[in-house]
Amino acid sequence: MSRYGALSFVRLYAGRIARGDTLVNAATGRTERIGRLLRMHADNETEIDMAVAGDVVAVLGLKATGTGETLSDPAAPLLLAGLHCPDPVIEAVIERARHPTTSGLRGALAALAREDPSLRVSVDSESGATLVAGNGRAAPADVVETLKEDHNVEASLGAPRVAYREALTARAEIDHTHRKQNGGVGQYARMRLALEPLVDGASGLVFENRTNRRRRAGDVCGCRREGAWRSAWPRARCGISRARTQGDACLMARLHPKDSSPLAFELATRDTFKAAFGGRSVRKLLEPVMRVLVTTPGDYLGAIIGDLQAGAA
Repeated sequence: MSRYGALSFVRLYAGRIARGDTLVNAATGRTERIGRLLRMHADNETEIDMAVAGDVVAVLGLKATGTGETLSDPAAPLLLAGLHCPDPVIEAVIERARHPTTSGLRGALAALAREDPSLRVSVDSESGATLVAGNGRAAPADVVETLKEDHNVEASLGAPRVAYREALTARAEIDHTHRKQNGGVGQYARMRLALEPLVDGASGLVFENRTNRRRRAGDVCGCRREGAWRSAWPRARCGISRARTQGDACLMARLHPKDSSPLAFELATRDTFKAAFGGRSVRKLLEPVMRVLVTTPGDYLGAIIGDLQAGAA
């Protein structure tokens, strides 16, 4: 922040920019108008009319451009590789310290998130609390200091929480029937779900539909309501995704002539997934691990290794 307002630092890779130019954000398609151009030297600012390739300057007037995004000529938009930030591993509740309203806090947090892509700001859907997440235990505390110094917003933090994950370790299979009657059209869906760990260190969630491999009476593939299953399959995947983990999910299903619906399959699949993944014998807790590269002259290698071993103890 300067006496002119919020600054955005840019590096020119090609061409030139001048005050009043209109550029396009290649990532979003939105246009930006260059206000003032400033050449910075420590905390001294010198206003300039133009910057050329190789310059690093500060720009005023950018409203829809974040860190790592590319601005280019609208006639020849160009998108450069942006920043890759790993998922945050530390999360904490943040709230305004003195006043009950959080409008100023949320606006300031949105500004910080635009400046720092590694900072994630969200709102808990159940409690309504504002959450900040970052990498390293100091990240949430740094947010509080920056809010006070740059935005004049005093905030307090709750206890930091580590973002643990769970992974599947063994095959789990369950057959579940979702049945609900309320006097009218009911809900019916029967799901058989098998969960298996992925191989070769792969991660994520892989779906496999095995409903067309067996043709027993009552199976989806063996009845005339196969079209209903085609519309329900996306909802079944949605049911798994809402309680997802790492592993492979295989589905088989049965329909009811009247009561089966996409919603019934989503609810049935979600409950089946929770039941299959609920056993402690088939899952394990994963703690976040950060990979750090340390480069040092050979004279300091022994001391640095000692420090790293002491920190890991």
